[in-house]
Amino acid sequence: MTNDLEVEHTKARSTEALARRTFVERAMRRVRVGIQSGAPCLFTRPRYLSSSVGLGLWTVPSTERSRYMLPASSPQLVEVRLDGLQLSPTNPRKQFDATRQAELTASIQAQGVLVPLLCRPLSSQRLEVVAGARRYLAAKAAGLITVPAILRPLTDTEALEVQIIENLQREDVHPLDEAEAYHTLRTTAGYDLATLATKVGKSRRAVVQRLQLTTLTADVRAAFRDDCISTRHAFLMARLPVDDQPSALQACYRRRWGLDGETEQVISAAELAEWIEQNLHLDLRRAPFSTTDAALLPHAGPCTTCPKRTGYVPDLFPDIAKHDTCTDRACFAHKLDVYLTQQRLAFTIDGRAPLELATTYGSAPTPEAGGPLPYSRWEEVEPGTCAHTTQGLIVSGNRVGTAITVCAAPECPTHGRMHVDNTATDRTARREQHRVQRMELAVREAIAAEMLSRVVAPLPRPVANHIAIVAFERLWLEHQKAMLARYPWGKTTQRNLTSVVASQVPGFSDTEVAQFMITMLLIGELRLTDIGSTKKTLLDEIAALYEVDVSAIRKQVTSTMEAKHTKRASAQQSRSSRRTQATAPTS
Repeated sequence: MTNDLEVEHTKARSTEALARRTFVERAMRRVRVGIQSGAPCLFTRPRYLSSSVGLGLWTVPSTERSRYMLPASSPQLVEVRLDGLQLSPTNPRKQFDATRQAELTASIQAQGVLVPLLCRPLSSQRLEVVAGARRYLAAKAAGLITVPAILRPLTDTEALEVQIIENLQREDVHPLDEAEAYHTLRTTAGYDLATLATKVGKSRRAVVQRLQLTTLTADVRAAFRDDCISTRHAFLMARLPVDDQPSALQACYRRRWGLDGETEQVISAAELAEWIEQNLHLDLRRAPFSTTDAALLPHAGPCTTCPKRTGYVPDLFPDIAKHDTCTDRACFAHKLDVYLTQQRLAFTIDGRAPLELATTYGSAPTPEAGGPLPYSRWEEVEPGTCAHTTQGLIVSGNRVGTAITVCAAPECPTHGRMHVDNTATDRTARREQHRVQRMELAVREAIAAEMLSRVVAPLPRPVANHIAIVAFERLWLEHQKAMLARYPWGKTTQRNLTSVVASQVPGFSDTEVAQFMITMLLIGELRLTDIGSTKKTLLDEIAALYEVDVSAIRKQVTSTMEAKHTKRASAQQSRSSRRTQATAPTS
């Protein structure tokens, strides 16, 4: 009994499919005949077709069309004239690849439009292309008169939602177009983040990060559109205030010197993130002022509830473990100025303001021009240890906002230190300064000569350890990171990489210390970004001293990597061929 029913159902479905196909073919012939004769033509849906199928022609006069139109809520499959269509101004797809568009045009010239456009009525004589803009443009370029279309009544919001979701399903949509589409849909339809994420089928974090791209400046957008920077670069800059984005974009391009001269390269996204952390982001845990003080800067409020704090919007800063990081330098600087003003008033004694200090060795402006006193001209001391002690306030460098007791008198017999004033303008004073400097240099040269005369081989381990640590400290930051990456203990979150090395070197063997120092000497030639040619390098020279067969190693490594490359290229070509067949232009 069950088998008989299944057979009957199968026959019924086959009969309906055959009837549907026969009706559509006849209807299309009637449409073409009507168009060729110039007479209006209209045909309606037979009762045995499902409600999802309807046919009509948008060339019928509006006075006649109303008698035959299906209910407004029903989608209709129609054959429409191209001159009665117009593109939607809200289509989020702004750019079309010229090569792919030409391929689609050629396909439509050969086979016609096989997938209907989605349109909605604007007036009695006009239709708007909601989805299928590429097919519409290709059909016009191919010289077609009519195209198949699904006519569906849609409101502005419904049409926008369909466009956005339909375009976002494509693989080649640009992240900026995606971001603008999310922003338009959110502002037009009033969706919150959770609803928007559900509508587009993505996580809330993914939607938040895409929306942030709408805050990019015009220059960053242009670089992103031109593929000068990656999506990761753009996102890192989108998290910054608008005023900081130009400097971050400039930091993306770094001039590197190689054996072939100077070249400009785009740094990696990881390097940009490191630059932003060191130059733009501020650790609120080190802020001298209270981050919970809402009265310090009333219009900004406390840092703990500020949306520019990384911990306040974790979806935007999933890569930053320190949640108490400020991304707004201007606001931070304003709060710091207010705090320092309060500290100056608090430590003013008998109308005498504290001495303003810097923990760096140089300052701009100079103390004579109203700047803080550099570290070379003061010393922190215990109160009452000399007749020159005074109250000081650190306003620049480390420990900003800290009040300390200092001695800043160069003539002090207890704490006096040699001071060279590079700002002197008098010729006699400058000559005296240079004389003092030359004298000090001669003293240092004599010390170095005596020390070198006592150097014996092999170096004592304490001396070798100290040289290794100091040499590491004087490397560029990029080279320091490259050195640590070569060791299993090199993965660290500490900012002071030298302290990490200082804790490890004493545990090295004599051979490991020697290897560490030679690696530091060659690290610039062991990084991919620093390799400019295959000319003879310092690495080759040192390898020759150790009687290393460079030619044999080069031949072995080259042949191994070439074999891997050939195998990988073959596999990639196979995958690309299958993908091309699966994503052939749809007409």
